[in-house]
Amino acid sequence: MAENEEGQKEAEGGDHAQDEGHGEKDEGKKGRGGKAKAAAAGAAAGAVATKGRGRKRGEEEHGGHGGRGGGAGAGARGVLSIVGRIIAAILTLLALIIILAIVLKVLGANRDNPLVGGVTGLAQTLVGPFDGIFTPQSRKLEVAINWGIAAALYLIVGRIVSGLLGRA
Repeated sequence: MAENEEGQKEAEGGDHAQDEGHGEKDEGKKGRGGKAKAAAAGAAAGAVATKGRGRKRGEEEHGGHGGRGGGAGAGARGVLSIVGRIIAAILTLLALIIILAIVLKVLGANRDNPLVGGVTGLAQTLVGPFDGIFTPQSRKLEVAINWGIAAALYLIVGRIVSGLLGRA
């Protein structure tokens, strides 16, 4: 912007750049040559100031395509990404239920309590295939190991599915 102002001053007042030590200090050489140089300098400064503004809206932000880009595939990818996130959230919730049931069983929570009974019953259903993989002497240790494996696999599968659908 400073270049543009300097170009304007030169165009209006003649050869001030020469007076400030940018060339000859002869004030008698004002005329067409100084004004032409000043106009050229002002035009160049204006070009520098507006460089890059001639692009269509969104070109720089979206890879130079001029719009939102992506076409029909972008909408499908967005939907798949959202579905992947929902699946990951559901599987994470199921893993948290299993982890809570592990804590309740290991700490010996009252099974007659409706909340404890509901959580452990739901977890029992979720870990069905994993129950009995390892059979240590302690029932609490067996629950912690087998149900812990189930919770870890729910989390891992959720992340994998989310990642795959997010890339599609």
